Amino acid sequence: MAGVVIYARNGATWSQQALLETGDRSADIMALARDGKTLVVNEGAQYRSESVPSFAMVFTQQSNGTWSQQARIPVSLRHDPYPWGGRPGSMQLSDDGNTLAVLAQNGVDERAVHAADLSCGPLKDGYYTALFTRNGTAWQRQAAISRGYDSASMWALARDGNALLYGNEMFTRSNGAWACP
Repeated sequence: MAGVVIYARNGATWSQQALLETGDRSADIMALARDGKTLVVNEGAQYRSESVPSFAMVFTQQSNGTWSQQARIPVSLRHDPYPWGGRPGSMQLSDDGNTLAVLAQNGVDERAVHAADLSCGPLKDGYYTALFTRNGTAWQRQAAISRGYDSASMWALARDGNALLYGNEMFTRSNGAWACP
């Protein structure tokens, strides 16, 4: 079983606070909210040769300092470590940890996104950014936007989670809905 170890600092001393189990593979794609109380990790690295669905696992820190898994979100998040491979998958969280953006590829898990699920145009080159929001402890996908392979390394989520720069286009959210440029 693989996992992520959380350490906390007290003065000059570091001590292990938690071990968060992430499946049978190493978790090498992560996003941490600015306040440090929400952590999202991939449930094991998914490599090009694998055809196994992957998930983003959301962990939250409780008021007593313990950590627990809040959600397991299906995404086609892959990381290809080879220089001749595809773009790496990645994730970003808003500062408050309530908005998650995941750059993913269709094909690992065909259920992750279909053309009918996409906001702002068709699936291009199999790459898309999925936008999720948290309401209480529940996570829901709000949008999936595709701008293709060439745009897969150029994207950023705004700190407040209400804007996404992807493929040289600015997508904005207002009242829970994402607008296309």
